[in-house]
Amino acid sequence: MAAGKVIKRKGRNYVADWYDAGGRRRRKSFGKRKDAESFLEGEKQTRKAVESGQVILKESTFGEYAPAWLERHCPNLKPSTFNSYRANLKTHLIPRFEDLDLRAIDHEKVDTFKAFMFKRGKHANQTINHNLKILKKLLGDALLDGYLSMNPALTVKALPLMKEEIDFLDPDELNLLLDKSRGVYRTLFLAAMLSGMRRGEALAVRHTDLDYASAQIHIQRTLYRGTFTAPKSKASRRKIDMPPALVDALKELPSRFRGDLVFCQPNGKHLHAENMVRREFNPALKRAGLRHVKFHSLRHSYAVMLIESGVNVKYLQRQLGHASIKMTLDTYGHLFRDTNPEASKGLQEIFERGQGGHISVTKKAAGNSGGPPAM
Repeated sequence: MAAGKVIKRKGRNYVADWYDAGGRRRRKSFGKRKDAESFLEGEKQTRKAVESGQVILKESTFGEYAPAWLERHCPNLKPSTFNSYRANLKTHLIPRFEDLDLRAIDHEKVDTFKAFMFKRGKHANQTINHNLKILKKLLGDALLDGYLSMNPALTVKALPLMKEEIDFLDPDELNLLLDKSRGVYRTLFLAAMLSGMRRGEALAVRHTDLDYASAQIHIQRTLYRGTFTAPKSKASRRKIDMPPALVDALKELPSRFRGDLVFCQPNGKHLHAENMVRREFNPALKRAGLRHVKFHSLRHSYAVMLIESGVNVKYLQRQLGHASIKMTLDTYGHLFRDTNPEASKGLQEIFERGQGGHISVTKKAAGNSGGPPAM
C-alpha cells in the first residue's frame, strides 16, 4: 500500500484512509477489503494520469476562480471566518495572483508571496500564516475541481509565532473598574469577570439562558457584527458556573425584556460591541486610572482567578469553552503551580485510611527485627 494510504477495519466495514494531493484527509467505507484496495489504487492511478498530462486541466485565472471558490466552497464557515477569508483575498491574495493562471502558480511563487509580505514589515507572522492557510485551502479545492494536478502551497512552511503574553487585571484593579462603570455596563463587566464569557457570548445571553436554580449560564450563541450565530466551537456551547455575587447582580437587572437579551439597549435591541468598548469600557478604565487593556482581558482575569483558587485544568477548559485542553495549557499552563504540598498531604491522609490510620515505614514496624525477612 502506498505511503499515507491505509485501510482500517471498523466494525464490519473496511475504511480507506488517505490524504489527497490537496493535503486533506479523506475516508471512504467499503464492505470488502479488496474493494477498498481497488479504490485506493484507482485514486493513485488517477493522480498519476493528471500529473503526466493525460488528463486535461481546466483553465482559470486566480482572479476568476477566487470569488467563485469563496461562494461555492466556504458557505458553511462561521460569518467571522467567511468575512476574514473575503477580506484577505481582496487585500492580499487577489492583488498578488489575480492575472495568473492557476496552473502557473507553483511553490516558488507561493514562497515569494510569503517573503514579500514578511519583508514589507507591515504584517504580523500570524497574518501571513493566515493568508497561507487560505491559499492552501483555495488551491487544494482547485485541485479537486480539476484546475490543478497538485497543491503548490502544501509544502510552504508557516512562519514561527511568538507566544503572546496574556494581559489581565488583578482583583483590586477589577474592583476599581467596576466602581467607575455605569448602569447596566457595570453588570456586563462583572459578568465577564466572573464567568469568562467572550464578548460576543456575553452580548448574546438571554434571560432564558440564566439558570438561577443551578447558578449557571447556558452559552448557546454569540453575537458577531450584529448577527447572532452558533458559538465559536462545539466546546463553546457550555454551562458556566456563576458565583453568588454574579447571580445577585443579574437578578437586579431590569426584567422588562425577560426572555430576550440580558444586556441590551433600552429598546431591547442588542448592544454594538465596538461602541460598547469605545463609549463605556475604555472610559471606565480611564476614570479608574488603569492602563488600557482589551475587553478580552476580563476573560483572562477570570481564568487567572480560577487558577489561583486551585481549580484543575480540565474544569478551566470546560468553563472557558476551549476546544482542547492543549489550548488551555498553551495559554495558561505557566500560571499553574509546579508544587502542591496540600495535595501531597491529602494523598497521605487517603493512604493512611487504607492502612488503619498508620503507615508502616520501618522494618521493625512491619514485623521484622532488622534481619532478613522470614521465609
